[in-house]
Amino acid sequence: MEQRLIDTALERVRTALEVGNVDAAIDALANLRPADRAEALADLPTQEQADVLDELPPNEAADILEHFEDDEAAEVAARLPAESLADVLDEMDPDDAADVLGDLPEDKAADALSKMGAEQAAEVIPLLEHEDDTAGGLMTPEFPICAAK
Repeated sequence: MEQRLIDTALERVRTALEVGNVDAAIDALANLRPADRAEALADLPTQEQADVLDELPPNEAADILEHFEDDEAAEVAARLPAESLADVLDEMDPDDAADVLGDLPEDKAADALSKMGAEQAAEVIPLLEHEDDTAGGLMTPEFPICAAK
């Protein structure tokens, strides 16, 4: 049943984008979870993925982008305007944002990083110093906070 919903949404998205109606494409994705939205969008050309993500609120675009494979996320992110990309990265977990930035061309990454919020950028910058597959590249500065009893 779930796959049928994704396939139906994807067909509606494709139909909407064929006529240039990004808003209708977004509406077609509205009832899907972020992981399912990412799965539906993954079947579209990269520029169409970017067109849709660019029109979503940054927190929704971040949720979807976090479900893409790293290289796919970087391809889509590279097509977003730097300001939009910065807004999306601000909403992502720092380690995920660093993964995206680390896979972008240097000038695009620097431009997006310069437009990010100061606090978020400060959390991401140290993570960029490590390769993705090292312990430093896998870490995140965020940790769960346990309530005292």
